[in-house]
Amino acid sequence: MEAFRGSEGVVLMTPGIIPLATHELALGKQLADAAVEAGVPHIIFSSLENVDKITRW
Repeated sequence: MEAFRGSEGVVLMTPGIIPLATHELALGKQLADAAVEAGVPHIIFSSLENVDKITRW
């Protein structure tokens, strides 16, 4: 939360490679909740569906 304090806005993106014990949804919620608790007035959460599957890479 302290990392967000005093920010006018944040763009949140969960990492493409995350620790095996971490779930992307839970991590994203934790980040968003911390930003809200820090009083950030503008929050953008960017996510994509499975890009590898969509692009067939």
